Amino acid sequence: MSLSTIVIAAVLLAVVIFSVRAMVRHCSGGGGCCGGAGKTVRRTKKRHAAPVAAEKYIYIEGMSCAHCQESVARSLEELDGVVADVSLNEGRALVSMETELGDAELSDAVVRAGFSVVRIEPAGKDGAS
Repeated sequence: MSLSTIVIAAVLLAVVIFSVRAMVRHCSGGGGCCGGAGKTVRRTKKRHAAPVAAEKYIYIEGMSCAHCQESVARSLEELDGVVADVSLNEGRALVSMETELGDAELSDAVVRAGFSVVRIEPAGKDGAS
């Protein structure tokens, strides 16, 4: 074996070792997919001050962890009179509104959080509420 072959093999081995370590760290929650690495997600649930006038489901694409879920909830709840219950497993948010907001306004809030809206529909349309 020549010296150049040994050097190339050593470099490749180092790259593989560092890649595997990074993948293991990421998959075990040590590396964030969206900037939430190692952060505990704790949030006080927002409550309505007035009666709920409307509810909608927002189907969201791109959420992959609790930090993503929290980002969507916070962005939606920045809108006046909105309380959001975001389900990571279902890929949707149930949005309760004191005053009905348009789909564009709700969609913009999700996009501001860095995610895509697949569709928005009235709650109860799919049999769930």
